[in-house]
Amino acid sequence: MTKEELEIINEIGIPSDLRRMKIVSLYLHKYGKVIEKGLVSPGAIMTSIGKQMNLPYASIYQILKNAGVYRDRNHAVIRGTKWDLVEK
Repeated sequence: MTKEELEIINEIGIPSDLRRMKIVSLYLHKYGKVIEKGLVSPGAIMTSIGKQMNLPYASIYQILKNAGVYRDRNHAVIRGTKWDLVEK
């Protein structure tokens, strides 16, 4: 999704379920491998996603925890959830 598309969606407003799906998809599919390799911390990724989606870090953290894809720093990317099937 391009920056222009995100701006349009943010102007119109996006249903919360679609926003959650987008956040989880970004975390797992775009940044998951980088986090697993230990190149970037999960907190930095959550901050980055928060800036992209205009949400605070705490909201991104809660969305990922509730989705079951993030547990803690030692279990930063949890595979095998229903979210693995979400569009890349």
